[in-house]
Amino acid sequence: MYQFSYADIQTDSIADAKERERQLLDRSIDLLLAARDAGVESQETVEAIHFLNRIWTAFIEDLGQP
Repeated sequence: MYQFSYADIQTDSIADAKERERQLLDRSIDLLLAARDAGVESQETVEAIHFLNRIWTAFIEDLGQP
């Protein structure tokens, strides 16, 4: 999983950071679409939920940093 804080990418431009976030959210959408097509009890659904949980946990942790 892609996990980074804004402190880790201070030398990057805002556009680069936003692009990485967009890529993560696009991947999340792709996983959710695959999960929808595969069904509620599928491996795809488990993977989508796990990926989303990790992303939102990283976002929340990042927001809690100074």
